[in-house]
Amino acid sequence: MEALRISHSSEFGLAYDDLPFFPRGGDNCADESSVLQIPIHPVSLGIFLEAVQGEGARRASTTQQAVRAAIDYFRQTAREKYHAGEPVFFYGHPTGRLGRYPQVLHAVFDTADAFGAIWKTTLSRFAAWWRLRGKVRLTVIRRGEIFTVTSSGRPAGYRVAVEYWRGRHVARMPLDGRVLQFSPSALAYESRAPRGGVRPVRIDRPEGLRGRLRRMIDWERVTPLEEIPGGGWRNWAKRTLRRWKG
Repeated sequence: MEALRISHSSEFGLAYDDLPFFPRGGDNCADESSVLQIPIHPVSLGIFLEAVQGEGARRASTTQQAVRAAIDYFRQTAREKYHAGEPVFFYGHPTGRLGRYPQVLHAVFDTADAFGAIWKTTLSRFAAWWRLRGKVRLTVIRRGEIFTVTSSGRPAGYRVAVEYWRGRHVARMPLDGRVLQFSPSALAYESRAPRGGVRPVRIDRPEGLRGRLRRMIDWERVTPLEEIPGGGWRNWAKRTLRRWKG
């Protein structure tokens, strides 16, 4: 990705539900990649839909239950992340499911609209902001009850703030100037909820040989045949089966 000058990558194979970071790796593990990794939440609508079983009317009923469960899950997860001061990044596969069940997206957007202080943006803009954020430098000096924060490198076009914590309560103060002074006793605090205790765990339903093979080669028909990369037996098998099935 560095050779292709890709600025950022977003997936959950390396990390999920975490803050952005620059991975280390290569021959020298001390080397830091220039590609910003933006972790996302590793649960999609497909996980709920693939968990339902049955045929005919029974499957239609369980599918609607799965959709309702997904809506409740994403709403609750969005609220937990917002109140914990964390980014809210969900994903979906380009398989048409979100188009068939638009109420899921509508529910997520309605939930986000109810948040008073959330930045609705794109991954590209978020990545650019995160790089600028990393250039901000702070110096903190305490004299008695007075804290003096001196800042440099504040990005133009963005407002920067610092937080002061007391247990689970936090006070947020904008850095509108180079120097900020405050006394903790004079601040207004708000409760910041801790990170949710429920972490996603994948549980695969029983499947036969055919299902295991499909999962092994990541079988799907959405990616155009010419865009399936070369190399590797999985990609070879996928291309071969796609040509065979027409």
